[in-house]
Amino acid sequence: MNRILHYIFKWSEWLIATLLFAVILFSFIEMIMVLGDNVQQHSLINNYKMILSEVLLLAVGLELILLIIRKDVYLVIDILILAISRKLIFYEESVDMLISVFAILLLLLFKYLIQRGNKQKRSDA
Repeated sequence: MNRILHYIFKWSEWLIATLLFAVILFSFIEMIMVLGDNVQQHSLINNYKMILSEVLLLAVGLELILLIIRKDVYLVIDILILAISRKLIFYEESVDMLISVFAILLLLLFKYLIQRGNKQKRSDA
């Protein structure tokens, strides 16, 4: 019974990852079409925040797919960095921006320390 449940969960994870990838692919195609329209109308610079936000959202989606498949703590940190970066685009107040930058720095430091600890464990073994 336990083996069947594991098999069901594994396939459901792959199904979710596949559906998420399909959504990201269609969103990417739509974004390319919108970019083409913006270039033709010479309004690309007016919509750069929205375009950058959408690109980062697609990157978060791809990182989520990797997280579903690989289940790695580094990917969680990367997703958090991307999500904070996406929100950083729209901040108007300097305090919110400062907090976001500080949060990204802390996440990068945490990722570095984890990687450093893993390297030391491997060298000790």
